[in-house]
Amino acid sequence: RFTYVPFGGGVRSCVGKELAQIILKTLAVELVGTCKWTLATENFPKMQTVPIVHPVNGLHVHFSYNDSL
Repeated sequence: RFTYVPFGGGVRSCVGKELAQIILKTLAVELVGTCKWTLATENFPKMQTVPIVHPVNGLHVHFSYNDSL
């Protein structure tokens, strides 16, 4: 039923869960604010709608530093 539980759960859940989440949020903010994102493919990826909308083969992107900063 639960195939992916990255931090465990219950009494013995990961003690570094909150720190890891803060680090990932900070990374996301930095990438959005300091980098330019472009699709690695020429065409928009094919999307799948179940269970949520997501690219069928993942979303391949290129990051480059935003020179205007």
